[in-house]
Amino acid sequence: GGGAVFVQHGHGALDGEGDSVATRDKKGGLTGWLEEMLGVGLEEERCMASEVEPSLQLSVPGCAWGDDTTVEATFERVDSTGCTGTLPSPDPPGCLASCGAGQMLAMSESGASCKLCPAGTFSVGGGDVWTSFAGGLPPALQTTCFSLDTEALYNASIQEWREEVGCNAWGVDAREAGNGSTISSGDNVGKDYMEAYLILNLKFVRAGSVWFRYSVDAEYRADGLMFRVDNYDHPIGPNGAAFVSRQLEPREVHVDVTPGWHTFKWIYFKDISESSGEDRARVFSIGYNGTAWADTWCRDCPQGTASEAGASRCSDCPADSVFDYRAFACLPCPPTHFALPGFTACRARAACQASHFAPLFSSCVGGTRDKAYEWVEPKTCNETSAGAVLLPPSENAIPCEWCLPGSARDGGDGKCSVCGEGGYSGGHGVACTSCPRGNHAVRAVFFPVMAALPPGFSTGCEGGCSGSGGWRAVAPPSAGGRDSLDPGSDHADGADVWLQYRVEVGAFAAVSFRVEASDTCGGDGAGLWVTIDDEEPTNLCGTRSRRSSLPRRAASLGAATRSGADIGGVAE
Repeated sequence: GGGAVFVQHGHGALDGEGDSVATRDKKGGLTGWLEEMLGVGLEEERCMASEVEPSLQLSVPGCAWGDDTTVEATFERVDSTGCTGTLPSPDPPGCLASCGAGQMLAMSESGASCKLCPAGTFSVGGGDVWTSFAGGLPPALQTTCFSLDTEALYNASIQEWREEVGCNAWGVDAREAGNGSTISSGDNVGKDYMEAYLILNLKFVRAGSVWFRYSVDAEYRADGLMFRVDNYDHPIGPNGAAFVSRQLEPREVHVDVTPGWHTFKWIYFKDISESSGEDRARVFSIGYNGTAWADTWCRDCPQGTASEAGASRCSDCPADSVFDYRAFACLPCPPTHFALPGFTACRARAACQASHFAPLFSSCVGGTRDKAYEWVEPKTCNETSAGAVLLPPSENAIPCEWCLPGSARDGGDGKCSVCGEGGYSGGHGVACTSCPRGNHAVRAVFFPVMAALPPGFSTGCEGGCSGSGGWRAVAPPSAGGRDSLDPGSDHADGADVWLQYRVEVGAFAAVSFRVEASDTCGGDGAGLWVTIDDEEPTNLCGTRSRRSSLPRRAASLGAATRSGADIGGVAE
């Protein structure tokens, strides 16, 4: 509830005999209410010496957001002589003021007003936000799950749903119970016909919104996540889909709502016991505003983040800096240490190795090009440490790379271009040629050299990420210096590093790839998996130079690692 606190500044004293009491004319607003509440000018209720009363200040920690939306307060001071002044509040001032995100409701003598949150803090504009679940689920969130009694269905054609039987409900992700960074739909691998519910009931005093960030990895078009607002399944997918089976890259959803009560449900649904991927959904954060007219305080930014004045959210500190609560600012790391966005402390830089740099080529001119080397960003190594490997020297006028099969370089200069319709080329400098009568060109895409993240690929990392924050192009010694992709290094336990490629094909197709998995792959929960569309993930740990051909009609190839160490890479 609301309340008022009177704070004495200076060294005045209460006068039990009532001598020399200050008197003022009645005023409107908060000043008049304060004077009336203190009994100034009322002989039978005066209790304050004139040098004390002017030094009192009023602060209001919160408004009583009831039907009256007013400040509620009483006054009470007791000195050594036993003088006590306690008076009920007369007509209190209203605090019905609407403050937006990045603002807080502040009280002054003129009444309530909105002020910007200072740097290092934020507000959502009359609501709440959860970005960490280290202490468990917030009390406002309810969870349950239901499973269909398949025996009753098959034997007696009775549909009977059982609550919290044959299913697991939402909770803090067991893999991340230590840091509480996400909540998940529970371990329901192999469960039959079940639904796990995460429920939030909110009353909005004005038009507001709800937002959350999620990911899901489940059986394609069979299992997945839905978000229900009251009785309406709200679109959450990138193409407006209300049911999402696979969204490896975390996605944020924003929903506007009207005043009144609303129920929000995150529902993870499984049809049969077949499982794919992780077979779960994750929620990384939940926020809402409009449940109050204003925030009456500004929240401190979480560790590793910062904000400017008037911020509605906090952002990660820039690379090589961490947030310092004493300075309320992002402070740089020493040169021997580094930090990635979101880090709460600087980490020591290891000695640079060959895996920390990659080649950089100029354009092809006259059949030759130049080659230089650059550090893989963000640079997390120290090139001055003992045993460090330095950048190799640049090379000039080296031959241009061969074009990939299905493409050719026109005139020996410029970029390689894909052969036109009906044309073909074996690559390696061979020009495009039209197919003879009675033949057709088979369309294909090749990535034999991973000098950079190829077009159409996407990557990212969730959890205790380090290094590049995703898969990266490197030339490790294990690959004989050949360019390849690896998932980065120095990841903490529970990190998920994913690489995804999407392609649309018009007929049956095949995909092949070569991977190398290190000896550490498969140990301490580390793993390397590949999945194509809705197929079961294949664990590639313990394999070296393996090729897999998987015919599909379309579309999405995904590779994911979970590790705290270097575990492998993709060579082509």
